[in-house]
Order: sequence, then structure tokens, then C-alpha cells
Amino acid sequence: MLEINFWQDKTNSQKIIKEKKLYEELINSYQNSSKSIIDLDELNELAIEEKNQSVINEVLESVKNLKILAKKNETKCFLSNETDSLYRNSCWCWWNGESGLGRNAKKNVFKVVGY
Repeated sequence: MLEINFWQDKTNSQKIIKEKKLYEELINSYQNSSKSIIDLDELNELAIEEKNQSVINEVLESVKNLKILAKKNETKCFLSNETDSLYRNSCWCWWNGESGLGRNAKKNVFKVVGY
């Protein structure tokens, strides 16, 4: 961005700025998640010592939310490249695995949701 001709090519400069923003968001999310997991670990240790089940449950819920955030960031990375066919063609797939037990089990379903 500091190059003299950087802003001359608007398409390329927009692409680079978009990519920079994505990386900044991912790095910030990682740093925040890392700090949160350390704090949650310390809180969990205290809750275990005090046998405070409600705090332990809150910690577990927070860890689950961090896992969901990590998966979202993983998806952002996967779809961040404009040459990626999923991005370019706007193709989204839905996978619904087998659910239920015994006779109530439903077959696996895989379908393209959008294209």
C-alpha cells in the first residue's frame, strides 16, 4: 500500500485491502480467543475448587462458543480466495447426517442449497 502506484490499479488495491482486513479480523479473533481460553481455564479451576457447578457450566458453554467461532473463522479462510469455486459460483452445500436411532433413523441427505 505504500508503493507509489498502488492506488492506480483500483481493482488490485481493493482486493489487497479486502484481504488485509480479513487477515486482521482473523488475527484479532485468534488473539481474543486465546486470551479467553486462558481466562476460562483459570475460572474453571476456581469453580472446581469451590465446587460451583453453575460456573463450570458457564465455562463449558463459553468454550463451546469459542469452538463455534473457530469453525466460522475456518470457513472464512476456506472461502477467502476469490478463485475458489465455491466463492465464485456461490455454491453452498448442506449435509444432514443420519439422525435418530433404529427404525426412526433417517437417511443421509446431501443437497446443493444455492448456486
